[in-house]
Parts: sequence; structure tokens; C-alpha cells
Amino acid sequence: MSYGDYLKALLRPLGLYTLENSINGAELESYGAELDLCNDHLEESTREMSLITAKDFGLQRYLSLLKYWPVYSDNESLRAALIALLRIGAGSFTLEAINDNLAGCGVSAVVSETDEHYVVAVDFPGLYYNQSDLARMMRIIESIVPCHLMILYNLSCTSWAYLMDSALTWGDLDDGVNTWLSIMVLAGAEE
Repeated sequence: MSYGDYLKALLRPLGLYTLENSINGAELESYGAELDLCNDHLEESTREMSLITAKDFGLQRYLSLLKYWPVYSDNESLRAALIALLRIGAGSFTLEAINDNLAGCGVSAVVSETDEHYVVAVDFPGLYYNQSDLARMMRIIESIVPCHLMILYNLSCTSWAYLMDSALTWGDLDDGVNTWLSIMVLAGAEE
């Protein structure tokens, strides 16, 4: 029921107004249309205030609170990343918390303990990197991992031996393949 219909139903029992096809009815319809518009804005604002139900500008407002923006492709992945980032509290330096924070920032890395004291290892499972991505990820990792820990980076790289084992031929590479990443995809490596 629209607010215009509600206002008419409210005044109809009084019997003082002609509410159908009259100036009074038109006035109530115009008031009702504005109240409907206010109600729509109120419902949208209420929805966007909660991280769980936000669909548009609410997610962007949460994002503006963060120093590092997570990598996301749609609103669902952005919501999951924001939840992971906002779950981290002061003093949360467990491996699970650090890995959650890295995942929330869009860094596909896993931090693990080593046998040495004050040293952690960072692995990039299934990730073949370029220099600009690696530099960005290292800055984020170093700002999240506590400063008293030394970080050892374990990087995956492609060798000619790996490509030779994949049974690719030069003919396979003639079809517009012109980057290492496209060669890796052809060779069957994970992206």
C-alpha cells in the first residue's frame, strides 16, 4: 500500500472529503508520493549502514576507512574482504589473524612460522608475479607483519625445465601468445 492510499484510508471514515477524482485526493496522492520517496531513501540508507546487507555506497564508505584497499571483482568479494579486514583488532598478531588481514588486502600470500626465532616465511601459492605486483604486495606484507619479525619470501618462478616438461611446442606459442603469463597458462600452471 502506498502512502497516498494510506492517507486516503485514514481520512475516509471521517466522511468530510471527496477523495476520488478530486483536488483533495490529488493532494493526498502527491503527499503520498513524496512520503514513498522518503521511505525508499530511508530503506536504502538502512540497508547500506550494515556491512552484511550493503550493496553500493555503504561498501564504498567502509572502504574509505581503510589504509589498504582490497582487490575485488564484485560486491560479494569486496564484502568478504572488508569483513576480514575489520575483524583484525589491536594486538591480533597470530598467524591466522595476519593471514586474514593479507587476504582482506587482496594479497594472495600465506605467512608461516619457521624453525628460526623471529623469522616468518611468506609463500605465494600458485602465483606468478611481475615486478610491480611483487613490490606492492611486499609493501602491504611488511606493513602488516609485526616489525620485530624478519620476513623470508619464497617466490615461485618459471624455468625452462618446467616448460620443457609441459610438452609445449613452438607451434602452440604461435597463436598470439606473447607474455610469460600466457605461456604459463598454456603450460597448465595455476594462475
